[in-house]
Amino acid sequence: MTFMDFQGPGFMLRTPTDWYITSSPQLQAVFVGPQTDGGVRPNLTVAIRPVEADVTPLAVAAEARKTQENQYPEYEVQAETDFAEQGGAGFIRRYRWLNSDRNVPVVQVQAFHVYEGLLYTLTATSTEVDFPDVEQTFDTMLMSFRFVS
Repeated sequence: MTFMDFQGPGFMLRTPTDWYITSSPQLQAVFVGPQTDGGVRPNLTVAIRPVEADVTPLAVAAEARKTQENQYPEYEVQAETDFAEQGGAGFIRRYRWLNSDRNVPVVQVQAFHVYEGLLYTLTATSTEVDFPDVEQTFDTMLMSFRFVS
């Protein structure tokens, strides 16, 4: 797979060259992969919003988890990494839940970063059956995320 650098408002990341890129008022960037047999196109979104000075990625992740546990049927955390433990910044969680409208298991990987009073939330979404095919792509995108001036 071929990747290119994408620069958004205050950030940069690597994205596949064959993925569609768009945005919306709520999402500063939306990257959409090719159609899959699972019926749901893999995608990664970037949302940016202002936060108070004392907000941390870990605190945001804890609040997000509470909401997800209440709203997502069969919610299950598969992995979590607090990069502060390795001297970095940010928090990543991979979780699974059941989209009961379509009866489709969904896997999401969500990263939280706080920088200069802004919260950057990156959310990668795929069906569970398609996740093995896009996991490396999501990892490349999420791990390439950087702040830029």
